[in-house]
Amino acid sequence: MKRKHVKAMALLTAGAMALLATGCGDAQGSESAPEPKQEETGGEAESAEEPSSEEEGTGDASSEAAESTESGDDAQAAYTFPLAEPLEITALSADFGRDKTQWADEQYEKYTNVKIDWTLAPTSDVWTVVNLKLNSGELPDMILVNKTLVDQFAGEGLFVDFMDYIDKMPNLKAWMEKIPAIYYDTVDSEGHLYCLTNFNTRGQAPIMSLYRKDIFEKENIPVPTTIDELYDALVTLKEKYPDSIPISNRWGASNLIGVVGNLYQCTSGFYLDADTGTYEYGAMTDKFKAAIATLQKFYAADLIDPEFATVSDDQYIDRVVSGKVFFWFGEYTGALYTESKGDWVGNGKKNNPDFEIDAMPFVETEIGRGQSWVQAPTGRGAWSTAVSAKSEHIDEIMALIDYQLSQEMIDLVNWGVEGETYEVVDGEKKWLIEPEERTEKGLDARTGMWIPIDQDCADASLNERSQQIIRDANDRLRAEDFGRYDPKMAILFTEEEQERKSEVMTPIKTYMEEELMSFITGKKNMEGDWEAFKQQITDMGYEEILQIYRDKYDALPEDQKGFDKELGL
Repeated sequence: MKRKHVKAMALLTAGAMALLATGCGDAQGSESAPEPKQEETGGEAESAEEPSSEEEGTGDASSEAAESTESGDDAQAAYTFPLAEPLEITALSADFGRDKTQWADEQYEKYTNVKIDWTLAPTSDVWTVVNLKLNSGELPDMILVNKTLVDQFAGEGLFVDFMDYIDKMPNLKAWMEKIPAIYYDTVDSEGHLYCLTNFNTRGQAPIMSLYRKDIFEKENIPVPTTIDELYDALVTLKEKYPDSIPISNRWGASNLIGVVGNLYQCTSGFYLDADTGTYEYGAMTDKFKAAIATLQKFYAADLIDPEFATVSDDQYIDRVVSGKVFFWFGEYTGALYTESKGDWVGNGKKNNPDFEIDAMPFVETEIGRGQSWVQAPTGRGAWSTAVSAKSEHIDEIMALIDYQLSQEMIDLVNWGVEGETYEVVDGEKKWLIEPEERTEKGLDARTGMWIPIDQDCADASLNERSQQIIRDANDRLRAEDFGRYDPKMAILFTEEEQERKSEVMTPIKTYMEEELMSFITGKKNMEGDWEAFKQQITDMGYEEILQIYRDKYDALPEDQKGFDKELGL
């Protein structure tokens, strides 16, 4: 076991780990939680360094990829960008909807003096293409991978270990100190980092409880702080507005179950529980039972859209802007005021000039503070970069990857060139060009290989009110710590274990989906039928898979246990 790697990371993230250790008992993991459908909500950013306004590589400390101690027996020279001599390398990536020939890509080549010969696969087919390359053993210099594939092929010596170069990658080291999940997402049990997860400059709290502020104020109803107060308020509103649908839902029953499960600090699937300190299977917990009982109670009072499991996006939005919906357990905030995201409030005002939606704190339930899914800053290893161990340019590529993590390059691929595409006003970047031109220029952080998305840049495309709601939500997250966080380390299954998990859990999932609908709609009784429901899941063998989760979690080093609460805010 290469303990030198583990020790290096321990020193690297000592400060961040101390913060994690003191706070990891306050929130839940969501390793198998049904996550809300992703929407482009904006909201992200903070960087590790001061911005540069130069149009080309400056050669300062933020642009140097290496200048420190040697790792192992290999010496790496310090590379300053743009390189003195041009370099040509090969790379394989998903196309993510565009090629690599836009203005931003031309700027990247100018800043680096590196020309990349790209193989771009359609996003839907990329893993098939990557698999073929890995099986052939003939890799490009850089390749898009995921952690599962790396684990499968790492033993064949295909990939460079980033930990062998960490002391010569100051930008990567700084980001790991800020966001330790960059390390934990892809490190293996022996401390090897054979791929580097993608990440944004920070995470965020994009989902909040929302309510019709104008209606609550018109009826003199205080903003609810508990689940009982919420129930009473919506019952009152339903009586006053009998044609209303106080709570609607999109993206299927699992979305509604997921956001209410978060209020009760649990999920329907396997998750790391802060109270027990181990993995649980949600459906077998008292927390989850309480969440479903709440949904049944609200449904019985005609507070939940009877079509909550099947309503389409168009139907849902029509319900919202027509004024029929008064409350959302959890919804993306970016849609409220920004035209490109839907502008629910603006469209609602066309029917009612007083129409107003606002965010509110998550209500408390009988088990305590309500929680919400938060967007982690990293990709959890699902989209990562690896470097071929057979490449003739490993030192240069590792230097290039580190340079991609500098503020200069993050600014370039997100914002462009100062004075040409953006300006800095009172310390904040402001666009000088319209969204259409940004798209034409390729300013979407898809240039190069996984340069971080600047979340402040994403925010800048939103209406000012939308930006303020996101800032307020992030401030609330810091102050109230309502997040449901991912575990520091995802539980990884072997191919055989994954097959067994699918064999056991697929029929259980189908059974659960049918039964939970029956409980929510009142066809089944929470007291009389719930124990039989749990017994059936037990008989179907969930405990075998739960034990695998628990055994694997128990085997983790102590510093890899607990929750990833460092969002880089």
